[in-house]
Amino acid sequence: MFGFFRKRKQGDGAPVPHAGAPTGNATDGSQSARAMEGPTPSPSPASSAPAAPVVLSGRRVTVFGMGASGQAAARLAAREGALVTVADERTGDAVLAAASGLPEGTTHAFGAVGKALTEADLVVLSPGVPRAHPELQAAESAGVPVIGEVELAFQHLSAPVIGITGTNGKSTVTSMIGHILSGWKEHVFTGGNLGAPLCEAALSTTAWDFLVVELSSFQLESITTFRPAIGVLLNLAPDHLDRYPSVSAYYRAKFRLFENMSGYALLNHADENTLAIADHYLKNARPVLFNVQDPAMDGVRVADGRITVKSGDQITPLCPVSDLKLVGAHNLENAQAAAAACLLAGCPPRLIAAGLSSFTALPHRMEVVAQRDGVTWINDSKATNPASVVKALEGFSEDQPVILLLGGRDKGGDLFTVREHVFLHARKVILFGEAAEKFRIVLQGFADLEVVDTLSDAVDAARAAATAGDTVLLSPACASFDQFTNYMARGDEFRQLAVAP
Repeated sequence: MFGFFRKRKQGDGAPVPHAGAPTGNATDGSQSARAMEGPTPSPSPASSAPAAPVVLSGRRVTVFGMGASGQAAARLAAREGALVTVADERTGDAVLAAASGLPEGTTHAFGAVGKALTEADLVVLSPGVPRAHPELQAAESAGVPVIGEVELAFQHLSAPVIGITGTNGKSTVTSMIGHILSGWKEHVFTGGNLGAPLCEAALSTTAWDFLVVELSSFQLESITTFRPAIGVLLNLAPDHLDRYPSVSAYYRAKFRLFENMSGYALLNHADENTLAIADHYLKNARPVLFNVQDPAMDGVRVADGRITVKSGDQITPLCPVSDLKLVGAHNLENAQAAAAACLLAGCPPRLIAAGLSSFTALPHRMEVVAQRDGVTWINDSKATNPASVVKALEGFSEDQPVILLLGGRDKGGDLFTVREHVFLHARKVILFGEAAEKFRIVLQGFADLEVVDTLSDAVDAARAAATAGDTVLLSPACASFDQFTNYMARGDEFRQLAVAP
């Protein structure tokens, strides 16, 4: 494994061991993996065998929240012999239709959920339901244990987990890791907050080689024993302040990724929070760096136009940057994180290089949706916070003209953080939706600012203003719920409008 990334001063505690070059006759991926292994930590509860799953047979289990995660959790609890009740404050056709597909014997509590929670032996919480929900707090006060869907699934799985969290880039990195590992192993589950809930992996009869799991802060709020073999924290920036009382509360939810770990903690060297995380939150996990800025430090970096891994005196080039099909500097960071995670999993470098070069952008994440009359249209609808917009804009040089579409429903983030980057990279900004007036104030003094009502109006304005060489970028910095059901619906409409004659 890479050596620890902080250079300690004399007298600053015991010296930290540094892994040297690999030994033996390992070939292909095994040599790189061994070079990254380093010393074995001393025994601790976190490094012991996984705790036995909670016995569900005959117990009253209430699943709170009837989204995809809740439905999968209900099916898993029923398979394990639980007496399952599904609870949701909604009462419409959607939840009734979802409940109709659950196992026979499942009971329902729609609308008023308090009794179903307080009389349960266990509550399994869907990530969309906040821990601060008053009915849930009443159940906890009555002594009812509460776990999340991810925790329930983990207790019924045995394959190594690679868990990915962070403010931005989670879905891209999760998909990228899954894509790379699928070129090496036959049975790789990719899901969690992205795609299929983790309980779907537990319900499957597949003997999984790896479980690659995107984890939101909402999911990490409700773990108890969950511990990935490799935990990836991509970055941190203020977000979801419509749910959390402070930025620090949001960050602490993210840090729970490392709470039970004794494996590898992948951290972004360029993120200002990295040193504090390593000092205070890793416990028994071992830090590994990606996006390394210091040439003397071990980790994954970009050097001489290639993604490269350094471990002691050994330097292994992985993939030319020019081979990547993703747009933006932030996606170069994402590729480094994915490469590091796959190396730690033991994947051969040649397969990592092949996977990185063949991976294409996910929908709604810096997705080029049209190129017409010399104008490039990019759908970055997943950019629902200011930090993601900053990352998107940083991927453009100062001589690349950008027409930026901003707006939607503000989630309580610091919108002023986009100001400097907008002035530096955008030639025109079009504001739409509920947050348009807030952005107008933030961007006072910008030379070409236009305010419209809807996304459709914004696209019309962008088409009227765009000339050959321009890029029209939908990177809204806000949630979509003022005009759309989710960011995907917003991105789909933008794609349709962009390709329309």
